[in-house]
Amino acid sequence: MPEPANKPPSSTTLRPATEDDLPILASLHRLAFFTALPQMPVLHTPEEDLEHYRHRLFPHSVIWLAEQDHQVVGLLVLRAGWVEQLHVHPDRQRRGIGSRLLNLAKEQCEAPELRLWTFQTNAQAQRFYEKHGFQIERKTDGSDNEEKQPDVLYVWTRPVQGRVLGNTSRRLSFADNCPSGCRRHSGALDAKGVIHTSPGSGEARAATLGTWSGGRELRSEFYKPRPHP
Repeated sequence: MPEPANKPPSSTTLRPATEDDLPILASLHRLAFFTALPQMPVLHTPEEDLEHYRHRLFPHSVIWLAEQDHQVVGLLVLRAGWVEQLHVHPDRQRRGIGSRLLNLAKEQCEAPELRLWTFQTNAQAQRFYEKHGFQIERKTDGSDNEEKQPDVLYVWTRPVQGRVLGNTSRRLSFADNCPSGCRRHSGALDAKGVIHTSPGSGEARAATLGTWSGGRELRSEFYKPRPHP
């Protein structure tokens, strides 16, 4: 699938996968995986890979693919709060395809956090995920994965739409992003990083801050977040 050096970059299209796409997706997964990690044990045949996509991933996950020039060049497998698989054809890497797929995963995720696993020997993948805001949650010796290879769990936390004004108190204040007559609201930060507020109208509100360090004192001004698709 290599492109001529003088060929202009191809546009990338993302679309949901269909059952007819599964053979090429299983093949792409295998090619990308063993190109990146040739030292990994070969535990399954190509036929078993396809059965895994057909009977495990496709019915229970959301699968997206990336196409260039009508060729499948990348894939993304999602389930609630998790990136199950993300692979780009070796000849099409470092061209923004993986970034588009990962950004799509963030957009599609309805949970406040998104997690994924990768192997500790896959330094390129770790640099990629860290570049996109993922942080290491924990490392393991691999005893729980099929390959029995050391792995690492990454987590991405959806940022809050607001800005920290200063470290002053455990009480927080924010204002609705309204065109006029904005009201100030006060709130308290609990141990889970949730702002519980008491607007003047008596309406209950709550906003997730994310992963704040325990006991940190701050004052913030938050605006009403846009609905997440």
